[in-house]
Amino acid sequence: MNGRSGTRGIDFVEVPAGHLDEVGISQDEVRLSGWMLWPKEPLLRLEVLLDGHSLGDALAKPRPDVARVHRWISHAGNTGFTFHRAVQIQPGPSLREIEIRGAGRSGEMISMVALWDSGCSSGQPVPPESLIKLIGSPDASSYRSQGLKVFADITSAIRRYDDLDRFERVLDWGCGCGRLLTHLVSAFPEKTFSGCDLVPQAIEWCRERFPKGRFESVRPHPPTPFPEGSFDLVIASSVFTHLDRDLQERWLDELSRVLQPGGLVIASVLGEYAYLRDRCSGWRSWIPMWPSSSSARLRSRGILDQFRNNSLRDFVDSSYYRNTYQDIHYTIGKWSKHFRIRAYIERGLDNYQDLLVMQRIS
Repeated sequence: MNGRSGTRGIDFVEVPAGHLDEVGISQDEVRLSGWMLWPKEPLLRLEVLLDGHSLGDALAKPRPDVARVHRWISHAGNTGFTFHRAVQIQPGPSLREIEIRGAGRSGEMISMVALWDSGCSSGQPVPPESLIKLIGSPDASSYRSQGLKVFADITSAIRRYDDLDRFERVLDWGCGCGRLLTHLVSAFPEKTFSGCDLVPQAIEWCRERFPKGRFESVRPHPPTPFPEGSFDLVIASSVFTHLDRDLQERWLDELSRVLQPGGLVIASVLGEYAYLRDRCSGWRSWIPMWPSSSSARLRSRGILDQFRNNSLRDFVDSSYYRNTYQDIHYTIGKWSKHFRIRAYIERGLDNYQDLLVMQRIS
């Protein structure tokens, strides 16, 4: 946790930035590679755990590519790791938890968690390539792995603050073509899942793939066709990240309307880390390379919502879809008018976007 813990009754949590680039697990060996970065301080050692059991320490590896997109962090180039060890893996569930646990100079611990699928779901249907690319996944393999990572982060955040078993009616708001739903429905077949999205073709695919759920094509502005109090859990993964400030307010009201009192909203935003990282990434052409590498501009304005994104130009007006970055204080100040914010998890979604856990209180 960082120094904001407990402020206004909100739990502030930090997870590292990072990514598992390679995962290979068989009956007799584990092979991993990737990078893990804690902006606060360098990590002195990285321990690898599989399903909670320690397998040993990873080997450090220089990552100049990570340093290039984290120019404001002096130790970013020393964040790579590799791990290869002969280990007898006992039979277990198809989903295995991989944790990379790091210790900083201060003695604080931080960890990056991902799920690995043994391949049992590799035969499940996937959407057409056109829909997969529309949601930002380059291919079917990435569609599965990215969905699995979001599934792990979302369910972990819920379990940290609530009982996942109590949620029976779940809305995936901005469900796309089911990248997250694929894993939710598989893990919780007894629950009722619904979804909505701006892309009619994606909704049609979800209706065919998940016939027990309700899936609706919605307009760019609220309301949705769902009745008041329809859900006890709403998931908004990478949706507010594309709305300007006024639309955020309107959609927060709508999510409150369709949520039962006491229900949860799990929503992601592009926070300070995402803003700084995207500024240093050459392919993020929508952000000008301002002279200063500090986050003073974001903090002073609270929200930067002028960067247009043309990914959905065939479905919405070009002025609608954005890449929106917002300061933590802005987000809490605005969003707490709609929900009780229980937690703010920095880099809590895919070790990149910030994640909020919010509750409707009346």
